[in-house]
Amino acid sequence: MTNNAATQVRFGDWISEGWKMFTEQWKGWVKLSLAAFLVLVLPTLALVVVMYIWMFVTMLGQQHPGGAPPQMPLATFVLFYVAILAMVIVLMPLAVLAVGGAYRAAFKQLRGGQIEFRDLFSARDCYWRLLGAALLHLVLVSIGSLLCVIPGLIVSGLL
Repeated sequence: MTNNAATQVRFGDWISEGWKMFTEQWKGWVKLSLAAFLVLVLPTLALVVVMYIWMFVTMLGQQHPGGAPPQMPLATFVLFYVAILAMVIVLMPLAVLAVGGAYRAAFKQLRGGQIEFRDLFSARDCYWRLLGAALLHLVLVSIGSLLCVIPGLIVSGLL
């Protein structure tokens, strides 16, 4: 028995369906987005602002003999990279949990449920699989980006 029914693909309908889902329960989605912003984006922005202010102050405090451009001390660069690595190590597990929770919230809404704030962290039961997938994604995109930027983008898009 074969199914010869032609599947219709209507490009762009997913955008209108997503917008419809958002407008139906916009308060819940705004709460989820705001919580993810506060937990993930604000600490990153704070670190970047502190790094740039520190870099600016360090370079202003240097003497410039003969109009030479100021040099950033190596210790400052190393400290910046260590701070960024620490931020990634702390925030990546939270980001994985938040994205998994957002997917759960979307599927909950598709099944007729109501979006709640606690849905943001509802993916704890599959957390290790999500973290493994995120790390694998990171490794594959990094390898693709080392070859050239475009293969990294292609790998990221395919995954």
